[in-house]
Amino acid sequence: MGNQRFYKTERIKSKLMIDNLFTKGAESFTNYPIRVVYKPMKTTGKESVKILLSVPKKRIKHAVGRNRVKRLFRESYRLNKKELIEQLEQKENKLMVGLIYLSSNIIEFEEMNRKIKEILTQIKTNLTGDEKVSN
Repeated sequence: MGNQRFYKTERIKSKLMIDNLFTKGAESFTNYPIRVVYKPMKTTGKESVKILLSVPKKRIKHAVGRNRVKRLFRESYRLNKKELIEQLEQKENKLMVGLIYLSSNIIEFEEMNRKIKEILTQIKTNLTGDEKVSN
């Protein structure tokens, strides 16, 4: 089955990287209730994918709910990231991905898992035509 951990090094934490992700050249799409922003990158790190998870306070007022959605994001991504990472490693590409929750309702794990699978599949198909790399 392999290692399915979600390491801290796979997360986007730097303000510079966050700004870079949301600047010109980033691709985006929506698979309700999740908006996806992704951008190829050049880094020296070993991670093929760096991810940002965001649940706006404007949408879900209580911290308990925001934390629940972030846990669902992390678990769904952790279970489904393998195919995307393998594709990126074959082409020696690196990618930054931002997942932004849009709904004011908390969805169940099964639906979140299905949405994350759809999102990762769509990113993979979009990347087959994309060969742009930004810094």
